[in-house]
Amino acid sequence: MKVKITLLVICQDSSMADSDMRRISILLDENQDMPSKYLIGDDEGKILREISDKHLNFSYDWLIKNLAGFRCLDKQTSEVCYITIVPKMQDSNKAGKFYNQTELEGIKLDSYYEQLISKFGTSRFR
Repeated sequence: MKVKITLLVICQDSSMADSDMRRISILLDENQDMPSKYLIGDDEGKILREISDKHLNFSYDWLIKNLAGFRCLDKQTSEVCYITIVPKMQDSNKAGKFYNQTELEGIKLDSYYEQLISKFGTSRFR
């Protein structure tokens, strides 16, 4: 069985009003997917660190990572999703791009990720 480890990264800009559509953004990789990697012989902490080190300019040890969900993608693949919330900072990402709610309108996100973000990240993101 393959296990996909996904890290949902939410960025909150506390300088903006709660009602501002740009206050919350999520990190998508260069393919406009959630950052993820398959677990192959390693532990999931090492995989999460690799995802973080590739995409973020925050120390992995500083991030608060919470288990957000688990699902079966097919008969041979399951997915474990973690979530972390980071503050808005210039150059906080190394790879990928943060997209706010307005910018995401043309991007199709998996509804499962939307549910996890709404449940664990913020109720204001839909």
